[in-house]
Amino acid sequence: MAGVLDGCYVISLRPVGQHAPLRRAAAACGAHVLALSPWKLACRDDAATRRSLDGALGCACVIATSPAAVRAAATLRPLQRQRDQQWLAIGNGTARALARAGIAGAIVPARVDSEGVLESPALRDIDGQGIGLVTAPGGRDLLEPRLRARGADVVRADVYARVPIRLSPRAIATLAGLDAPRWLALSSGGALERVLAQLPSAARERLLGARVVASSAHEILRVEQPYPNHNGGNLEFGPDGKLWVGLGDGGAAGDPENRAQNLGSTFGKLLRFNVGKRRPSPVIVGYGLRNPWRFSFDRQTGDLYMGDVGQDSWEELDYTKKGTAGLENYGWRVYEGKSRFTQGQQPNAAGHLVMPYIVLPNGPYCSVIGGFVYRGNAVPAAKGRYFFGDNCVDKIHSTSAGGSSASYRTESFTVDGLSAFGEDARGELYLASVQSGNVYRLAP
Repeated sequence: MAGVLDGCYVISLRPVGQHAPLRRAAAACGAHVLALSPWKLACRDDAATRRSLDGALGCACVIATSPAAVRAAATLRPLQRQRDQQWLAIGNGTARALARAGIAGAIVPARVDSEGVLESPALRDIDGQGIGLVTAPGGRDLLEPRLRARGADVVRADVYARVPIRLSPRAIATLAGLDAPRWLALSSGGALERVLAQLPSAARERLLGARVVASSAHEILRVEQPYPNHNGGNLEFGPDGKLWVGLGDGGAAGDPENRAQNLGSTFGKLLRFNVGKRRPSPVIVGYGLRNPWRFSFDRQTGDLYMGDVGQDSWEELDYTKKGTAGLENYGWRVYEGKSRFTQGQQPNAAGHLVMPYIVLPNGPYCSVIGGFVYRGNAVPAAKGRYFFGDNCVDKIHSTSAGGSSASYRTESFTVDGLSAFGEDARGELYLASVQSGNVYRLAP
C-alpha cells in the first residue's frame, strides 16, 4: 500500500481532534492527511444524561459504540463492571478505551459495525433483557430498533453530541489548490454532506474528484438485469438481524423466462443475507414475486408485510407472520393476485403457497406501494394500522395489523405520485411523492 499512497493526500472528515490514528497510518505509507472537520464532539454533562447513563450501566449487557462514547461516559461516571455483566465494544479502539476506563475483556465482534455487534451470540436471546447502549445521536441508528425488535429493553445514553462547526479556511484553501492524488476516507455520510455544503466550487470539485475509501463497504450481490423494469431493490434488516433483499422477476411482461418460480434464479425472490459473515451468500426465503415494492417488518411483532406490483389486472399485498416455518411461494406468474395468470402451469411445489390478503384492481391502481405498520406516538388513533398506497391513485389506505382486511379503510388525506413510505427510529411514518418531490409525515 505504501507504493500506492506515496505522496498522496488522504482527506479525513473525522471530528476535531480525531485525526491522529489516520495521520499515523497515512505517514507509514508515505501519505499526508488533510483534515476537514465539519463538527466537534462535546460531552453532554447534564442531569438527564447522567440518569440515562446510570440506567444503561445498570443493565445486564452494555454496548459501547465508540472510543468517544467511552471517554464521555467515563467523565460522567466511574465505569465498573457489575457481577455477571457483559460488555460489547464496536471495534478494538473502543475496547482499548474501555480497558483504560476500568472495563477489561469487552467482547469485540469481528465485524466493526452495528451489524457485527448484532451477530454476537450475547445478543441472540435477549427477549425481556435490559441492554445498555452508550452512544451518541446521529449515525445510522441501527442498533436500538434492531435490539428492540428482538424484545430487549434498551436503555440508551447519548453521552456526547456532534456540534456542527465551520470548516477551516486554511484547509479549504489547501484542498482547492491540491494537485496531488487524493483519497477520501469516508466514514460518515452525514459528515460528507456537511462538508460539501460548505465548500466553494473549486474545492468541491477537488473533493468530488478524490478516490473514495468507504469504511465498511463491500459488495455481497451483483445482479445483471435482463430487462429495464421490475428491479425491486428494497433492503430491510429483519427481526433476525439479517439483511433482506427484494428482487423483481427481471422485467418484460408476464415473466417470459419463468424466473419467479425458478428456485435456480435470484429474480422474483425475497433473499436473506447473514452480513456478519465475511462472504455472505443469499438464502431464498420467498419466491413467486413480480416486483416487490415495498416490504417491511412490524417493529413490534416482526411480521412481514409486502406490496407486490401486478401485471394488468391486480395489485397485491402479502403478509407473513414472524416465525412461519418453511419457504413461501407468493404465486407469480401462476397467479396474479388471487386469479390465475398462466393457464396450465402449476406453482412450484417447494414450500407453501401464500395468497394475498388484499388485492387492488388495475386500473385505476397500477403500482402498489407497500408501507409500514404505524408504531409511533404522534397519531395514537393510527397505532397498529398498516398503511399502503399506489403510484397511480392518490388515495392512502390502511388496515389493522395481523394480515386481515376486515378493517380496511381509505384515509382522509391523499398523496399524489406516491413512491415510498418511510419510518424513523421512533416509529413515525413518512410518505414520499415522486411527483412533487415532497416528503410528508403522518400527523394528527
